[in-house]
Amino acid sequence: MTAKPSVFPSVGRLLVYGVLALATAFFLLPLYAMLVTSFKDAEEIRSTSLLALPGSLNWSAWGTAWSTACTGVDCNGLRPFFEEVYRCMAALGLPRDTFMHEMGVSQFEINLLHGDPLRIADQTFLFKHLLREVGLKHGLAVVCMAKPLPHTPGSSMHI
Repeated sequence: MTAKPSVFPSVGRLLVYGVLALATAFFLLPLYAMLVTSFKDAEEIRSTSLLALPGSLNWSAWGTAWSTACTGVDCNGLRPFFEEVYRCMAALGLPRDTFMHEMGVSQFEINLLHGDPLRIADQTFLFKHLLREVGLKHGLAVVCMAKPLPHTPGSSMHI
């Protein structure tokens, strides 16, 4: 006698499906956030959850978001700001590691090189002051707070 195949999937198969579903959600979440926020104006982004659906489809916000989007080397949005930050860091002897975009709107991860804790503390203080001054020169408000706006991804400082 042969065993009758089970109609229900095994526990192992269900576990694999669950892990695949979680991985898919994790990797598609930034794409979802980008698309959803492109239909919101700046005030709606600030006042609601980043992942919430827009109150109404705002085609003018969508048009602005995608017509001014940066593509490859044609992006000049924050480039002048960051170029000046790099120049100032070099002039002050502040070594830099990496700069990259984070999940939040206009949120960037900035990593300084590891080293002596007291020296890094001094460099961090000087770097934050440098960021604010260069930001003011470019008409930007640089914020180094853990969570400056409700309903948006938070920032922090890792030591």
